[in-house]
Parts: sequence; C-alpha cells; structure tokens
Amino acid sequence: MGSPVYADGKLFLGTIDEFNHEKNHILAFDAKNGNLIWKHKTESSIKNNICLEEGKVLATDEQDVVYALDANTGQLIWKKILGRNSVGTYICGNVIDNGIFYTGFGDYWSALSTTDGTTIWKN
Repeated sequence: MGSPVYADGKLFLGTIDEFNHEKNHILAFDAKNGNLIWKHKTESSIKNNICLEEGKVLATDEQDVVYALDANTGQLIWKKILGRNSVGTYICGNVIDNGIFYTGFGDYWSALSTTDGTTIWKN
C-alpha cells in the first residue's frame, strides 16, 4: 500500500479490499481534525502511491484503471483503462514530471498526460 500524500491541508490515500472490492476508494481527510472530506469508489484496490499535480489526485488501481480526481471535491476528471500486456509480478510506484503521469505494474508502464489521460507512450 502506498503512503498517504499531504497537500493543502488534506491527506490523500487509497484503500485495499482484497475480498469483495466494495471498500476500494481514494479518500481525502482534513489534516487538522481527521474528518473525511470526500471518497471516490474505485474498481479495485489502490496499492500504488497516489500523486498530485495541479489540483488533481492521480492513482492507478490493481486492475490497471487510472483515476484523475479533483483534489478539492473528489469528482472524476478523467478515467483510463490501460489494459495489461502481461500480469505484473509486483506493485511499482507512480510518479509525475512535467504534466506526465508514469504508472504501471511490473514491466508494463504507461506515460499519460495529466490533463486528459491521453497516452503518450506505453510498453
């Protein structure tokens, strides 16, 4: 499971529900009092780290679905199904640089525009 991320008075984190996938979410909490600000349902567990870029929360779930959410409201900005070439053997971290979200599992990686999820490249 990735570590929580802090920005603008909020803690962002992903949940893991290996059994029935009903409790898979990306969550935002108020860092001062611990109150839940918003939660967004995901299709499967969030095991990679969460990234932040220009007011967006970006995360990839275990089924290779990428979510870009508004950091203030949790509203979906865009969603992309990457489609695996092969099943990853381990969980890797995500990273953002210059408006590009690098995400993947094992030896399968994609570079996506943080603006709209357009695929820049994938291997």
